[in-house]
Amino acid sequence: MISFKKRPLRLGTFIILLVCLVLAISLAVTNWLVSQRVVRMTQEYFEGKAKDVSHFMSESIIVKDALSGRRLQTDVQQFAETIRKVSGVEFIVVVDMNGIRYTHPNPEMIGQRFVGGDDTPVYSGKEFSSVAEGTLGKSMRYFTPVFDADGRQIGAISVGILMNIIEHNLNATRLMVLIGVLAGFTIGIPGAFLLAGRIRKILFGLEPEEIARLFEEKNALVQSVREGILGVDKEMRITVVNQEAARLFAVAGITDAVIGKNVEEVVPNTNLHYVIETGLPEYDQEQELHGVRILTNRLPVTVKGEIVGAVATFRDKSEVTRLAEQLTGVKIYADALRSQTHEFMNRLHVILGLIHMGKYERVSDYIKEVSLQVQDEVGYVMSRIKDPVLAGFVMAKLSSAREKGIVFVLSEDTYVPEIGNVVSESDISTILGNLIENAMDAVGATGSAGTVSAVAQIYEKKITVHMAVEADVLSMVICDSGEGIDDALRELILEKGYSTRGEQRGLGMHLIARILEKYGGTLDIGRADIGGAKITVKIPVDMEVKRHD
Repeated sequence: MISFKKRPLRLGTFIILLVCLVLAISLAVTNWLVSQRVVRMTQEYFEGKAKDVSHFMSESIIVKDALSGRRLQTDVQQFAETIRKVSGVEFIVVVDMNGIRYTHPNPEMIGQRFVGGDDTPVYSGKEFSSVAEGTLGKSMRYFTPVFDADGRQIGAISVGILMNIIEHNLNATRLMVLIGVLAGFTIGIPGAFLLAGRIRKILFGLEPEEIARLFEEKNALVQSVREGILGVDKEMRITVVNQEAARLFAVAGITDAVIGKNVEEVVPNTNLHYVIETGLPEYDQEQELHGVRILTNRLPVTVKGEIVGAVATFRDKSEVTRLAEQLTGVKIYADALRSQTHEFMNRLHVILGLIHMGKYERVSDYIKEVSLQVQDEVGYVMSRIKDPVLAGFVMAKLSSAREKGIVFVLSEDTYVPEIGNVVSESDISTILGNLIENAMDAVGATGSAGTVSAVAQIYEKKITVHMAVEADVLSMVICDSGEGIDDALRELILEKGYSTRGEQRGLGMHLIARILEKYGGTLDIGRADIGGAKITVKIPVDMEVKRHD
């Protein structure tokens, strides 16, 4: 079975047909209106012409004398013919009160009664026009009574123009109007093609259905993004707000509809006007939105080289910080596990080598030695750090330090009970992991020539860690044998992005500062006895909650 699906007209074809239809209807109506106006004007013109001639003849002394019997009929006939030829009318008929003609274009009709039957009112002194069939054919004629010096009516004047002459003039005028209409239609058709082409160019050749689909897709995309999106036009009026932006506005206390408003009314400290004026984008800018801290990117919107607006994308800074903290913690765990894996592989290689050499008794001794070492290490750590997550994390860091040739010392007076229900183990791991990594970097740092620093030449590569919970305060003290931290840098290292280790660093200490701010903790930087930096972190913990648990 063959199915015939009706295809919709293309936009260009639809526009051309629509413009032609509108043009045809408009020109047809115009032609009718103009034709009606021309007919009235032509009729009024000929009627006025006949009226003027009729008035002139009714006031003529020659006509009055002839009707009063004081002048010969031939004189008034000659006079009437002269006026008729000069004025261009078809006939001028002078009649007495009995309707007898005194003048006529055809002399044979003189002396006979006026024909047409429409002359009766004029004998009562009325002036009027009419259309009737006469001896010369159908004509439009104008009647005017003639009065003598005493005001007594003595006759009448009839001035006429044949209707076929009037129709001929009307047809000629209608033809000119029709030619004008056709010329307009002829010019309008190419205009319709040009208009259709221009509209398609503006719409990038897309059909209405395609535009609608693209709009729906764009709207779905904008609404599905997890970042707030705010768009403005060149006049700073808000044109786009997605669901996430509306949610963040609501969190900031902005609940009214914002579409169409000036963006500065909604976000007073916006910098979008600068982006529109300069065309320069701004990335990862921190901003306050009615008490809510956000991270925003601002970009200009350019169409054919002209800036037509700007768009801002933004997220709640606390969410970004939380994700960064989680990612940093995961990286620390991954690094620790990688170190343990590397150390385990080294031990497997030793065992494999001994087996190849046939030293089976030595293999057994080596396994016992490693086992005792691990047991001693695990027992040492577990006896001091009761929280299994932190204990496992510290043991992983021990392996990492051993792999790098760094002496890692966990102080004997370290003691940390289980704190999982009191403070986030992830947060503590993030703090401890970043501080230990920084300490390892410090003791392993080299100068520009690749030589070990002067401090490292005096002290061995060593870091010490002390942890304890006393008076509901968790203390962590990390010392290293590196160069230490200059007093001038102690405030800078807590800023986001600042690092003495090069690019793509500087986030760890900033995250530590954010976590300490969350718990109301403190961080102190000093000089360690082993030559490097000493960093002391204190976090209030309510161990009473843990005891009740």
